[in-house]
Amino acid sequence: MLSTATSSARDLFSRTAQIVAVSSAVLVLSACGSSGSVHSSAGGSPDGDGGGGTLSTTRTPFTPIQEAVQETADGTRAIPAITTDLGNAVGGIIEQTPLASVSAPTKGVLNNLGEGVDSLAVGLETGLGKIGSTPDPIGTTLTGTKGLIVNTGEAVSSAGDLVQALGNNLGPVSPVLQVSGGLVDKVGQVVSTVGYKTGDIVTSAPVSGLTTTVSGVVTPVLGTTLGAVQQVGDTTGLGKPINNLVTLVGGVVSTTGNTVQTTQLPVVAPVGHLVGQVGNAVTALGGVTTSGSSTSGGLLGGAALPGGVLSGGLLSGGLLSAGKTGGTASAGAAGGVAAGGLLSGGILSGGVLVGGNTSTTASAASGSNTASAPGGLLSPVTSLLGNLIPKR
Repeated sequence: MLSTATSSARDLFSRTAQIVAVSSAVLVLSACGSSGSVHSSAGGSPDGDGGGGTLSTTRTPFTPIQEAVQETADGTRAIPAITTDLGNAVGGIIEQTPLASVSAPTKGVLNNLGEGVDSLAVGLETGLGKIGSTPDPIGTTLTGTKGLIVNTGEAVSSAGDLVQALGNNLGPVSPVLQVSGGLVDKVGQVVSTVGYKTGDIVTSAPVSGLTTTVSGVVTPVLGTTLGAVQQVGDTTGLGKPINNLVTLVGGVVSTTGNTVQTTQLPVVAPVGHLVGQVGNAVTALGGVTTSGSSTSGGLLGGAALPGGVLSGGLLSGGLLSAGKTGGTASAGAAGGVAAGGLLSGGILSGGVLVGGNTSTTASAASGSNTASAPGGLLSPVTSLLGNLIPKR
C-alpha cells in the first residue's frame, strides 16, 4: 500500500512538473512576441525601432537593390563549396596515383580561391547589400577585397608548393622545379602582403572618409532615381506587369537551380544553389519598377486597361469618340470614327471633302439642295450627280 501511494504521488508530481514546464514555455514565447524580440526580414530590412513587436514589412526604393545584391552574394558564396568539392574530388583521384604528394597543394589552390571569393561575397552582402541603411556601403564592400587578395596570394603560394611536389616525383628536373616552385611561393607571399596592406589602406581614416563622402552623395541620388522609376511604373500601370514578368523569369531560373541542388551531388548541388540565387536576384530586381502600392487607372489603366489610354481615353469619350466626355465601348471607336468623329461631320462630311453640315451625307447622295453649306473638295461632284438623277 505504501509503495502504491508513493508511486501515485510520484506520478502526480511528474505531471504537475510537466504542466508547469509547458506553461512556462508558453509564457516565455508570449513575452518574446510582445517585447518585439521576434522579427521577420520578409519584404525588407528591419526598421530598427526595436519595439512594438510588429513584423518589419516596410519597403523603400532601395529594397529591390538590397535584396538583389544579398541574393547574389549568397549565391556567390556557393563558389567556395564548388571549389572544395572539386579539390576533394581531384585530390582523391591523385592520391590513388604515384603523385599522391601533389594532392594537398592542389586542394590548397582551390580552397584558397574559394575563400577569397567568399570574402568578397561577405563584403557585398554587408556593403552594397545594405545600401540606404548603412552610411558607407562602398567602403564596406571594398573591405572584402582584402580577403580576396590575401587568399589569392595564398593560392599562388599553394601553386608553388604544387610545383615543388611535382619536382619530387620527376627525378632529373627536380632541381629546376624546386627553384621554380620556390619563386612562385615567394610571389604568392608578396600578393598576400599586398592584400593585408590593401585592407589597412581601405580602413584607414583618409580612405574611409572618402568612401563615406562618396556614399553620402551616391546613395540619395540612387534613392531618388529608384523612387522616380517606381513612381512612373505605378502611375502608368506598367510597373506591376513588368514586375510580374521579371518575377516569372526569375522563378523559372530559381526552380531550375533548386531542382539541381536537390541532387545533393558534389559540385553539382552547389552550382544549383548558385543558379537558384541568381534567379532570386532577378526576381528581386522586378521590384525596381513598382513600389508595390495598389493603383487604379494610370496611363494604361489596370489589368483590363480601364480608364487608361484605351478606355476612357483615346477610344472612349476621347479623341475618337463622338462626345467630349461621354462615350461607351460602342460609342467609342465606332461612334467616334463613323458618327460625329473623324468621318461624320469632320473630314469627310461638312469638312474637307463634302460641303454642308452633319446631314450632308444623305443629302449629297440624293443630290438634294438641302446640303446648304457649299465647300469641300467633293461638293461640285455631288451637285452634278444631283442634277443628273431624276427627281420624283
